[in-house]
Amino acid sequence: MTNELNNKWTVLSNEEMNQVKGGMDGEDPTAFAQQNPDAFMDLWQNDPQKMAHWYQEAGYSRRQMVRHLRRFMRRYGRC
Repeated sequence: MTNELNNKWTVLSNEEMNQVKGGMDGEDPTAFAQQNPDAFMDLWQNDPQKMAHWYQEAGYSRRQMVRHLRRFMRRYGRC
């Protein structure tokens, strides 16, 4: 009986887990920027310190963060 129940469980992908959690926790900032550029830009304008902390938690250096943000601004015409 236990094996039958365990086999019926489904594993959520990282993307699905982020939707369940409701946002930034565990999500890569660069992937979020590509999926939802408007929300990414709003977050950057409203709370840049939170954005910097998010990049740091994801394992990016400050230099990598700045490079990504510059590239994002050029790509989406917001600079």
